[in-house]
Amino acid sequence: MSAHELASLRIPSETCKGIYDNKKNATMVDAAAGAWETLDWNSCFWGGKVVCVDDPGEDLSCHYFNHPFKYDLARVWEAVTRHLKPSRCLITNNTDLNETGLGEGFLLTLTRGLFAAQWIHADLSNTTQQELHNELGLSFGLHYVDPACSGNYNVCQLPKDGCRCVEGRFVALA
Repeated sequence: MSAHELASLRIPSETCKGIYDNKKNATMVDAAAGAWETLDWNSCFWGGKVVCVDDPGEDLSCHYFNHPFKYDLARVWEAVTRHLKPSRCLITNNTDLNETGLGEGFLLTLTRGLFAAQWIHADLSNTTQQELHNELGLSFGLHYVDPACSGNYNVCQLPKDGCRCVEGRFVALA
């Protein structure tokens, strides 16, 4: 993973500091290649964060991994240790997003923004939500179910009159 790709996963400084303050008593390991394997990452199935700090404990960095991003824990960990060279790191899942009230809605909105930026070939790190709205004509806040329009459709059905699909979820059964 390039340094640029890693930067796209970076969590803002203030948010990172809050995560670190809440988790600094958790198990931290030396930031070495493969050290993530020694940590308990079973609770990170739906994604999480790699939180790292330097020796004096002043330079913090936090990066998302897994859902909704395409890079798994191992790739993000290795990129952080290679490009940023921190001293110690820990991992945490995304349950803290639920505690702050962001939760699933935050990740869903983030996913929408990522895909929208790809659609217009924009570099997400330099694209504002307003630019996405102007370009695509969509808001990327939460969209709630409309009982009159929402439902299951097969690929041959046309949408109901007055209904417009802003989000689709697909399931494939084997």
